Amino acid sequence: MRAVAVILVVLCLAAFAGIAYLYISSGVLVTGTGCIAADAVHQQEYFASLKSSIRNETFAGTVFSAEDLRDPDQYQFYSYTVRLKNNTFLNAEAVELTVSPMNGDILQIGDTEMHTLRAQTSGDISAMILTAKGMHNVRELTVSWYFWGLPFSVRFPYDGH
Repeated sequence: MRAVAVILVVLCLAAFAGIAYLYISSGVLVTGTGCIAADAVHQQEYFASLKSSIRNETFAGTVFSAEDLRDPDQYQFYSYTVRLKNNTFLNAEAVELTVSPMNGDILQIGDTEMHTLRAQTSGDISAMILTAKGMHNVRELTVSWYFWGLPFSVRFPYDGH
């Protein structure tokens, strides 16, 4: 009976060591790959469709400012891209990238695709915002995901490089 107890204690310690190893070594690594700026005047059809969807209340995304959109020459798009590396043995589900707004930011275009990052893989995810022309591109980005239904997130400062 004593030998069984010792074996069970050793198995429990091994299980705790394994869980600790998985917890310490797992995670999603986030690195910025860049930001692309485009003037809205060069994408007038897309700008017009955004303006129409906001007016019709069918816009898929987050509106930061209640002001009505004016002429496209007063705005620019920023598209942020980050690279994610899933170091875990679990799939990261419902991966999402959001941009923390600043004064002058108008909206973030919603991503209607469900993103999943399989275990031990890497991939890119992007988010696009519309902002007033002349704004800098320094923002705080938040990447969020789920492991087995539990939420996780990482804040990532994008410094403009």
